[in-house]
Amino acid sequence: MMEVTGKVDLGGIIHPEDAQRIHEWRRNIMETSQTEVKLRSSSGEYRWFHIRSHPLSTSNNPDQIIWISTMTDVHDHYVLIEQQKQQAQLQASEHWHGRYNPGYRLDCHADSGHWRRAF
Repeated sequence: MMEVTGKVDLGGIIHPEDAQRIHEWRRNIMETSQTEVKLRSSSGEYRWFHIRSHPLSTSNNPDQIIWISTMTDVHDHYVLIEQQKQQAQLQASEHWHGRYNPGYRLDCHADSGHWRRAF
């Protein structure tokens, strides 16, 4: 577990694909919020992290907000879920194209885990 006090600059460790999205997220959050982002480790490898932030106002100055945040390494879980989705899509594709070939494929959505037909 890591504790950081003061201003945190994530600019050097956020994956370039996530930088703009995370900048907007940090600028616009006004209440407890969470997101997932790829962060670079000291070895240079990018790993998925789940970030949850919660605002607290100070008793001295109610206009000043202190953010309490947690970052959880979820990379192994994320990779496992992606592998399972790819395997399920491959099996569905083999099933449909091998037997019926109805002219559409099945897609599993990352957010919900639900299947839908894509024509």
